[in-house]
Amino acid sequence: MIEYALAITSLHRARRLLALSDNFAGLIEEFSHAGHKNWKPKEFPETLLLEAESGILIRAEQENIASEMRKADAGNIVLQLLMGGGKSSTIVPMLAAYLSNQEQQMLQMLVAKLGGLLNRRVYHMPFARHVQPGEFEAILMRKRLEECMANRGILLVQPEHILSFKLRAVESALTRQVCAQSLLDTQEFLDRVSRDIVDESDENFSVKFELVYSMGSQRPVDFAPERWVLIQEVIGLVGRFAPEVKSQLPDSIEVRGEYSGGFPRTRLLRDDAADDLLMRVARHVVEHGIIGLPTNLQTSTIQTALIRYITDIDPAAEVIQAVEQSTFWTKSTESPLLLLRGLLAGGILRHALGSKRWRVNFGLDPTRKPQTQLAVPYRAKDNPSPRSEFSHPDVVILLTLLSYYYGGLSDQQLFDSFGHLHKSDQAAVHYNDWATSPHLPVAFRQLSGVSIKDRQQCVAEIFPYLRFSKGAIDYYLSFLVFPKAMREFPQKLSASGWDIGAIKDKPLTGFSGTNDTLHLLPLTVHHLDLPSQSHTNALVLEYLLREENTVEVLSPHTSRTDAEHILSTIVRMKPEIRVLLDCGAIILDQSNRQVAERWLDMQDRTVEAVVYFEDEELTVLDRIGRTEPLHTSPFAKQLGSCLVYLDEVHTRGTDLKLPRNYRAGVTLGQGLTKDKLTQGMN
Repeated sequence: MIEYALAITSLHRARRLLALSDNFAGLIEEFSHAGHKNWKPKEFPETLLLEAESGILIRAEQENIASEMRKADAGNIVLQLLMGGGKSSTIVPMLAAYLSNQEQQMLQMLVAKLGGLLNRRVYHMPFARHVQPGEFEAILMRKRLEECMANRGILLVQPEHILSFKLRAVESALTRQVCAQSLLDTQEFLDRVSRDIVDESDENFSVKFELVYSMGSQRPVDFAPERWVLIQEVIGLVGRFAPEVKSQLPDSIEVRGEYSGGFPRTRLLRDDAADDLLMRVARHVVEHGIIGLPTNLQTSTIQTALIRYITDIDPAAEVIQAVEQSTFWTKSTESPLLLLRGLLAGGILRHALGSKRWRVNFGLDPTRKPQTQLAVPYRAKDNPSPRSEFSHPDVVILLTLLSYYYGGLSDQQLFDSFGHLHKSDQAAVHYNDWATSPHLPVAFRQLSGVSIKDRQQCVAEIFPYLRFSKGAIDYYLSFLVFPKAMREFPQKLSASGWDIGAIKDKPLTGFSGTNDTLHLLPLTVHHLDLPSQSHTNALVLEYLLREENTVEVLSPHTSRTDAEHILSTIVRMKPEIRVLLDCGAIILDQSNRQVAERWLDMQDRTVEAVVYFEDEELTVLDRIGRTEPLHTSPFAKQLGSCLVYLDEVHTRGTDLKLPRNYRAGVTLGQGLTKDKLTQGMN
């Protein structure tokens, strides 16, 4: 049987060599991988079957990594392998098949690799807080896990599923539910028998990865509703002063006022602009006062101390004494002053406007279950995290405001706002704050001229000028969203990626394409440097510094969209660019489909189609506008006639066999790390 499997692998190799007969570089590379040099097929028959099933030969460096990870006495370790080295597609199935014989994309890949000749069943057990198992369901889950172990199966789980199960077991014990003991016993069983393999360990062990279970009865956030009203006033001042800062420091701040009467899209690029902008806001607040805080009535000495108090991260003792022991410091002014201090000195405004990008790091998620109208974290461009939430209430309020300022209100949200407005005693006053666009027809600038019963007129003639109105958005959020959504809990349970790396009876092994975050690994996990991989970092840098790599600085922003601006630039570049990797996530104004269509239109007829991601699936768009999944398309074997566009989230983990002469364009953006850049480029 072993000889028969070896014959199959030899046949596959012969076919690959024949297919590469016109590709000298590919032929040399294939000849260099003879296979079976540093391992014996008789000792690892599962690996041999994987080769025969997948039509591959395990490379020497892949076996070196796998051999280290097979060791039972190595402890919890993480190893480095160059991006594109087959960590997910080859090494994970090798290890899963071997270790199971001892005592979506990944799911599809494991089933494809292990479900054939290797005859390994892949079990999938997602778990989240909304799953409320009773005693019977808890026992059934335990039996399912025991079945997986008895059948030498592989259990595929997301990191959040592991942490969610841990927290659910603890929560059930604290609340004395009948299933508590069964869940705790199952967790103990997993800690005792599981042998974990962690892919993309730098991401899964990140200190930013945290799962929280809130406990207790909901209650309004402290200082509500004044909390969000004051933040709305402050962010309004940001919109007022941002263009002034832009005129003085054009390279340090990005300001785009796309909608008249709305809030300009503002992004802090450098500290000098942030310092200038925040100081302007602070001086205006103190010198002119703000809702609930009549600072304009104070003496110049107190005003000077107040500016220092709300802008200095570590104010001098005399400043603190001057403010907190003055007659101005009362129960009614304490909370707004501390809130201002958090926004300005504490870095919350700087964080929201500088470190967070709309539709890249945060935004709305209308498809989330249960629904929320608050801003949620994004994993990448237009890719909201399924269950994550921002924990700091001021950050939530700020990012929610920005999400609606930049994205606008929907027709239904505006109808809801008008419905609430008509019940108000100050409806006309509030509407005057909405109707600030100079393009709004004169007939509709007074509330009496608006009839919400005429829905067609509202949608066609009124709403386009109110959709991005800061006044309308503030009203909608203040009365219809924040009072219901801005709640907090007295206690919480928390687990992080470090809990995945906890010491258990059997070791954990993982790997990543870079070792940039090795100093941030859990204390229970150590990085293992293999001599055979010591060159990896240098090789990555060598790829980046090759002579054929050039840097193209985009011309200043024009009236064209970001996508049009970038596409027109790369179309002019020589040699021709056939692959666009948006690692910097700078194409935000168009969908993947729109970018693909426009890029294809700019190319000559020798380019027949474009490959891109749509609904998490590789899709092909051809010249006549027809789309189909790549794996069922004839273009799957004709990528040499295709363009390829990958948005930020899919630059990592996507494997396409492209012609060796293809040239790629890679976008760079503020805050792009070496890790993300190199992962996306390999």
